[in-house]
Amino acid sequence: MISLSKTEVMHQPAPGTSAPPPNVSIEGTELKVVEQFKYLGSTISCDGSLDKEIAQRISKASQSLGRLRTRVINNKNIKLETKIKVYKAVVLTSLLYGCETWTTYRKYIKQLERFHMRSLRSIMHIKWQDRVTNLAVLDRAGLVSIETMIMKAQLRWSGHLIRMDSTRLPRQVFYGVLSQGQRNTGRPKKRYKDCIKDSLKYCGIPPAQLEAQAQNRVGWCAAVKKGCKSFEDHRRGKVAAARQRRKEAATAPPTASFPCPNCPRAAIGSKALDMAREEEDQNFVKFGLDVLTLAVLAILITAPIGALGIGLAGPRLLDRQVKGDEPEGGASTSSSDGIGQERAVTLESKL
Repeated sequence: MISLSKTEVMHQPAPGTSAPPPNVSIEGTELKVVEQFKYLGSTISCDGSLDKEIAQRISKASQSLGRLRTRVINNKNIKLETKIKVYKAVVLTSLLYGCETWTTYRKYIKQLERFHMRSLRSIMHIKWQDRVTNLAVLDRAGLVSIETMIMKAQLRWSGHLIRMDSTRLPRQVFYGVLSQGQRNTGRPKKRYKDCIKDSLKYCGIPPAQLEAQAQNRVGWCAAVKKGCKSFEDHRRGKVAAARQRRKEAATAPPTASFPCPNCPRAAIGSKALDMAREEEDQNFVKFGLDVLTLAVLAILITAPIGALGIGLAGPRLLDRQVKGDEPEGGASTSSSDGIGQERAVTLESKL
C-alpha cells in the first residue's frame, strides 16, 4: 500500500538534454512532479547538486544547537568538556548526516566550516573582539576541522563497500561506470571517485593499494586514522603559514617605486607624477596622467550637477532663513544705519 498524496516523482534527465517531465498516474491520480524530495532524511535534487542538502543540514544542526542553548550551553554548572561531547553527539551528527556519499566542492566545505566555528565560539563564549584564531578554538575544544571529519567518514565507508560481496547493490554502484555518453566541454564535474582519490592522496595512501589495504578492517581503520591526522596537521600548518604571511605583509614597509619623502608611505597624485618626471620614467608618467585625467573628468561631471542643485534649492532656503530672521509685528528693519549695515553684511554672507 502506498499513499498517493505523499508519493512524488522526480525526473533527472541526462546532462545536456531537455526532456519533458514525465506524466505518471496511478488509478486516475496524477503524481506530483518535483525537483527535489527527501529520502531517508537526505534531500535529493534533480540536478545532482548538494546546495539544498547542505543548507538543510546546516538548518537542522542549527535547530539542534538552539534547543541545547538554555539547558546546556548557557548552564554554568556544566563543564566545557561535557558541552563539547553533547555538541559532537547531537549537533555534528545532524550536520554530517549522510556525508559519506557527498561529492564535496570547496564552497560546501567553507559553509560547513563556518557553522562549525560559529557553534564552537558560541559554546565557549568567544567573541570576535577576543581575537582568537580558529586553530586556537579547535585546540580548546579538542576537535578537528569538518573537512577532516568528512574525509575520515568517506574513507571508512569506501573500505566498507570494498569488503562487501560483489552481489550487493552498493558495491556495484561504487564500481559502476557509465556505458555511454560523454562529458560536456569545459571543466568536468567532480565525481565521488575524485573525492576518494583526493582523500587518499592527502592521507598518503597509494590508490593502487586501496583494495588490498581495505580488506583488513582493523588495518584500514588504523591507516585512515593516521592519514587523517597527518592531513589535519598539514592543513593547520598551511593556515598558520598563511596567517603569518598576512601579518608580515601588513607590517612590512611599502615597496613603491616613488616613496613619499615626508613619510614611509607611497606618493600618490601630482607628487608621484612630479617624481616620475624627474626620474624620466615614461610608464609611470603616462599612468599618472591617466589618473589625473580621470580625476579631472570626475570633477567636471559632478560639479555641474552640484551647482544645479545649489541653484535650485539655494534661493528657497535663503528666503526661508531671511523670513525667519524678520522681527514679529512687521517692524521696520532700517531703524538705523548700524543695524542696516549689520543686516547687509549678514545677507551678503548668506549669499
